[in-house]
Amino acid sequence: MKNDDGRFERFLDLARRGRPAEAPEPRFGFATRVAARWAAQDARPDALAVWERLARWGLAGALAVCLTVFLVSRDSLQARETPSALDAFAGFTEEDDSF
Repeated sequence: MKNDDGRFERFLDLARRGRPAEAPEPRFGFATRVAARWAAQDARPDALAVWERLARWGLAGALAVCLTVFLVSRDSLQARETPSALDAFAGFTEEDDSF
């Protein structure tokens, strides 16, 4: 069985109280230390960053190709007067309203 020691009720009580009125301010120079640490890091990207960038470029390229093919072949997407090969193979005609 579950042990009911009132932890959930304490959690709800703390959540109802909310955060304190005054939020703690970061110590003096905190932003400078963060910026200095960021600048001191090695600038070379790791393998995961390179893979993510290549995947993003590949997705953008594939989307561009699909959009270009769609725009170029708009005329061929119009309804045809002659049945397609699949319709002819299945035996459907334009007069046939079975589908």
